[in-house]
Amino acid sequence: MHDRRGESVTAAQIGMFERTLGRMDAAIEAFTESLELARETHYLIGEARQLDNLAEVYFAVGRTREAIEAGSQAYSKACELNAPRERCFHGLTLGWALILDNQFAEARVVLADASVQPVRHRHHALVALGIAHFRLEAFAAARSPFEQAEQQATALVIKHTTLYKAWLTIGLARAGLALLDETPFQGVLDAYQQAMAVAPHVGVYARQRLLLEALTPIDHSNVLAPLHALLRAG
Repeated sequence: MHDRRGESVTAAQIGMFERTLGRMDAAIEAFTESLELARETHYLIGEARQLDNLAEVYFAVGRTREAIEAGSQAYSKACELNAPRERCFHGLTLGWALILDNQFAEARVVLADASVQPVRHRHHALVALGIAHFRLEAFAAARSPFEQAEQQATALVIKHTTLYKAWLTIGLARAGLALLDETPFQGVLDAYQQAMAVAPHVGVYARQRLLLEALTPIDHSNVLAPLHALLRAG
């Protein structure tokens, strides 16, 4: 059993490598293999993680319904296991998929839970929660999650400048705040450029382009156009 569990971990690592390089079909194959092995060995936390990995890839390639299905299973398992880290990150993946499916109220419930879990990188969930509020036209409620996300991610990159995901959170939070007329837009581009300097891999930005689409319907003045251009070029 131990060896099979190890094989599950190895397959997951292959999947993450393929996802980073943008080879999404290969990533799905690897994560599916890892999931099957996790189930075979009753590795429950591994099962939740691979469902979440699959949801992330489905999300990145626009297979939203499959992302919601896999993400819902991952989040439910994390809640059953009372695992704060997985509850935060699996809730985040499910929340993004729900946002892309225009299920903003449902996303807000999941992301509100994810964003209060006692984990270091909950800035991801906070920025997503801000967008869910924004899409529900709860503009006052959106401000605080955006600000908290930017503050938490900034504190991380001050200590570790290579945390590209924290830079991406800063960029997305600033984009949300820019739409609320709270920050100069140049700071958005700066944050994304920092992320792209650290992690230039195409797979990283497939998802970011979709996340940006969540803000686009409320970008009535086309404020986000420079960022769309930057991500296309990247």
